Amino acid sequence: MAAEVRAISLELRQRLDRHALSRKIFSHLAIVERELKRGSYRGLSTLSPELLEFALEQLVMVMGRSPGELATLRTHMLETVLARQPKQGDWGSPLVMSVFNAPQKLHVEDATESAFSHAEREWAALAGATDSGEGKR
Repeated sequence: MAAEVRAISLELRQRLDRHALSRKIFSHLAIVERELKRGSYRGLSTLSPELLEFALEQLVMVMGRSPGELATLRTHMLETVLARQPKQGDWGSPLVMSVFNAPQKLHVEDATESAFSHAEREWAALAGATDSGEGKR
């Protein structure tokens, strides 16, 4: 098992090393990479299910058409997420959607037109910077 984790950790590191900004772009996957450096899958269970779900999405992007050892990592991450999901009839779970007095309520507001325009300009500038070659090795 330890040899398997080392091989997966090495392949993930090599994939993330392909681009200088990959660990910033794939920040959730970088956290998984850090946990795997400990030599086992146990660290995955300490990560939040939400973080693991984001990391899974990022892993699929990094895997591309040739998943290699990363397919095994994907399986372990999925198993970890699924093991922590509430079972049918588990009404005591914090993930139950019908709890109205939850302390961590989500509040959604519409952005003003000027705030949206400002964000759009920043995004366009950032996209233009990466298209022109900034941030590449």
